[in-house]
Amino acid sequence: MKDKAFSIGVDCGSATIKAAVLADGAVAKTRTVRHHGDVTQAAQKLLTELAQAWPQAPVVLTGSMGGRLQENCPSLAALDEIPALQQGIALLAPEARALIEVGSQSARFNAPFSSRDWAAARRRALR
Repeated sequence: MKDKAFSIGVDCGSATIKAAVLADGAVAKTRTVRHHGDVTQAAQKLLTELAQAWPQAPVVLTGSMGGRLQENCPSLAALDEIPALQQGIALLAPEARALIEVGSQSARFNAPFSSRDWAAARRRALR
């Protein structure tokens, strides 16, 4: 039986930190924590918990507060929010042609995406 490939995506927003563990591209676990303004401490606790369960999984960071985490841990990989959203949608809902993202302090509507844009995002997500 083939071993599963795990990865961890972390979205650091203005109010919460959300993490998703992927197993071969499928969502295996999600976790959301409020950081109450202390992004670094909350992320450290969450990432420690996830690293104990999935020690070999690479971590990719996104979100409005992600820069603060990268300052304290430059080895974390990062992806800007819009490309992260595009790649996630292309992987999980390839039939989608528009994206509405609502956060605690902002909202975005991105459309239309051409089939070429989605195909490129899907290829990046599957790497």
